[in-house]
Amino acid sequence: MLARPIDLPSILALDLEDAAAAAVLLPAIEPFVDEVSFNGVTSQGPVAAYVGKLLTLLGRHDEAERRHLEALTMVEAFGWEYHRASTLIALAKNRVAVSGRLDAIAERWL
Repeated sequence: MLARPIDLPSILALDLEDAAAAAVLLPAIEPFVDEVSFNGVTSQGPVAAYVGKLLTLLGRHDEAERRHLEALTMVEAFGWEYHRASTLIALAKNRVAVSGRLDAIAERWL
């Protein structure tokens, strides 16, 4: 697992809901999907979580769920409660984006 601080541009694209930026960023970070973003002081969590969020923004919900679940596996292995919570929220948001409502599984996650 390599340390790469690659999450900041993704965070900006997500906060701005900028799908065009997401489309550019996704292929740049996707090769690092099995890694953790780390700036030398703190971890920003699994790159898979950012890939999943970008995929949600782009409407690619099945792929997004798969990436979020990969991130969830990683954060649970490390015992990272904050990243676990944010990943579960991202999973639920992805489900809501598909159906317009919080389904039973997403509700349990939250």
